[in-house]
Amino acid sequence: MNRTSKMFAVFLSLALLFGPTLSTAQAIVSAASAVQLSYIVGEQITISGVPPSLTFTGSPNPATGALTVTTAWSLISTRTRVDVALWFNTPTAALTDGAGHNIPASLVFANLNGGTFSPCNGSAVAPELTASVTAGGICGTNINISITTANQAGNRSDSIILQLQGLTPLPAATYTGQINLIAGAS
Repeated sequence: MNRTSKMFAVFLSLALLFGPTLSTAQAIVSAASAVQLSYIVGEQITISGVPPSLTFTGSPNPATGALTVTTAWSLISTRTRVDVALWFNTPTAALTDGAGHNIPASLVFANLNGGTFSPCNGSAVAPELTASVTAGGICGTNINISITTANQAGNRSDSIILQLQGLTPLPAATYTGQINLIAGAS
C-alpha cells in the first residue's frame, strides 16, 4: 500500500469510528432566563398659544384675532382636574407705550370659545395656579377640565379673542404688552 492509500484508510477508519458518535450526540440547552421590562411615563402638562403675537384692530372696541390655546396632559390617577388661566403680569399696564401711557388689564376683555367678553382684572384662579399668576390681572376665561380615568392623558384646544373696552383717548403710539398662559393639575 502506498502512503496515500494508508492515510485514506486511517481517515476512513476514524470517520467510521467517530462518525456515528458525532451524529447521535444530544443537543445541550441552557436553563430559561427572564428579563423584566418597564416603561415609565412621567406626569406632565403643557400649554401653548398660537399665533405667538396678536394685534388689536377696529373701533370703538378694538379686538384681536383668535388665539388658539392648546393644553396637553398625562396625569396620574389621583388628579381630578386641569385648570388653565390667562393673566397680565402688571395689571395697571397690560399694554404700554413705554412713555407712561398705559392700558390697564381692567380695560382688556377676553372671550372664550365665542362666549361673552369677561374682564382681565380678576383675582380668582384655581388653587394650584395662585402662586404663579398676578392677582388683579387674571382674565375671567379660566378653563377647568374634569379628569376621569377616560381622559388621564389628553389635550384640548380653546379659542380666545381679546378686546379693549372703555378706552379713553390715548396719545398716538404703539402700545405693547404680553398675556401669559398657564396650566396646572390637582
